[in-house]
Amino acid sequence: MADILQMADLELVQSSTATYPVVTVARKMSDSETTMITSSTLLNKDGTVITKACILGIQKSNGYTENVYVAPGGISGTTVTITTRGLKLGGIDLAATLAGNAVSHEQGEEVFLNVAPFILQQMVDTMQGDIASGGTNWKIGKGADDNITVYAYNADANKPFWRYDKGTNQWLYSNNGVDTTPFGTGAGLTGGDGITIAAGDIDIDLTDGVIFKATTAGAGDAGKAVALNAAGLVNKSIVEIWKDVTSDAAELNKLDGASANVTAANLSTLTGGTASDANALHTHTKTDLVYLTRDISVASASVNYNHGLGIAPKRIDFVMATSGDVWSDGSWVSGKNYCLSRVGATSSSDVTRCIEYTGNHTGVISAVDSAKFTIDWTKVGAPGSVSMLIIAKLIA
Repeated sequence: MADILQMADLELVQSSTATYPVVTVARKMSDSETTMITSSTLLNKDGTVITKACILGIQKSNGYTENVYVAPGGISGTTVTITTRGLKLGGIDLAATLAGNAVSHEQGEEVFLNVAPFILQQMVDTMQGDIASGGTNWKIGKGADDNITVYAYNADANKPFWRYDKGTNQWLYSNNGVDTTPFGTGAGLTGGDGITIAAGDIDIDLTDGVIFKATTAGAGDAGKAVALNAAGLVNKSIVEIWKDVTSDAAELNKLDGASANVTAANLSTLTGGTASDANALHTHTKTDLVYLTRDISVASASVNYNHGLGIAPKRIDFVMATSGDVWSDGSWVSGKNYCLSRVGATSSSDVTRCIEYTGNHTGVISAVDSAKFTIDWTKVGAPGSVSMLIIAKLIA
């Protein structure tokens, strides 16, 4: 066996009255026997058979007392089953014996519960924390309304402690032996930039400029929160807080507009910078059809034709036909004119015009904007009157 790990639950008080006989050895026993017959049953303080573990003393006539350990349930009537004979008194091992401690006993020698040094030793070891108490509660105090304090006995002049404070009805602790802090309130914690800790509350100052950034974040500001303005909105633009956004505020305002309602015009383009071509990056395709006529006998002129795109077109496709067997199919794309025409069974193409009538009357786009486009008409020779019917499809 080995030293006990927690305080042994031993029977300590024996029934002793004027009428109850003294218990003695009823039959001689050798120094190695583990069964002892007693003259009467060993009783506890309540007058019932001892059922807990106990340490018995068997006193010889010369005054020597042998201590023996009896495990729980070892007493049955007048029969005592002994677990350890000649118990070693110095220590807390209930199985430890010492040579010469176990002796033979004669009939009539007294048997009694012995408050052996073992019991005192285990109490000392328990108080010093070497073994456990064996219970699940530890009561300190007198049952009165007192302060109850437990000190850490170290080398400090003022010993650290924890205390139940009767005035506040709460537990306090002191790390320096002087100042006290309540348990469980968060007190003792130290705040920092923008953070205040008081009475268990953690208050955050949203106006603090160290942990919240009211200005454009930059190098060294990683992990910091962005401050909100009085309206509860992020106080900086998307350009300032989004990584890799190169658009300026004016360009991004085309997305969000001047109000909460995003319009088709707001979303018509995305820009990549002040010098970028917005249409080359992103466009919502819009189309419009314009119907026009032109008599080939009319003199050369530049004529404006209105459209409804609202933005300058990138391309205009033309289809022209006459009452005779003449047609022309052409386009204007980014400042260039293209034309394919046919007269009867003869076809021809041209890269300088968008509309052509057998070389007698031609049209070239010379200008476009968000409201109109301009065709420069040229009459060649003196053709008779023929009306060209033209459909122009504008593509944004």
